[in-house]
Amino acid sequence: MENTPQQISLSELLHKLSDLAGSDLHITTGTPPLVRVHGEIRPLDGYRPLTSSETKQLAYSVLTDAQKHRFEENLELDFSFGVKGLSRFRANIFNQRGAVGAGTDGASGAGSGSGARPIAPAGSLSRQPSRIHCSM
Repeated sequence: MENTPQQISLSELLHKLSDLAGSDLHITTGTPPLVRVHGEIRPLDGYRPLTSSETKQLAYSVLTDAQKHRFEENLELDFSFGVKGLSRFRANIFNQRGAVGAGTDGASGAGSGSGARPIAPAGSLSRQPSRIHCSM
């Protein structure tokens, strides 16, 4: 069964990442949550593609007000946070006009992936996060 928006939390996704012995969690508008396990990126089972509001909720759930403000000004933010009893994570929240990087190397390589795909019609600019990348 697929999760509804109210059931998805970043903590839950990071616990699943840890259970799979994964190294990275990729959250992108328009795709289900993706995990990197043993070098391969694959979708987490049971999740449907995320909406932009779900992506924003997941990102903002771990940000301070100052970090939210910095992200909204720069449309990109590198930061770290901890999940009690699990681990500390490096993260990058990223938004790019019209396209998002399909993948990055490392937590702060925003948009360095070789592939990109449209997330919004050209000319539209959302101030919402379109991509979140967390590394253990």
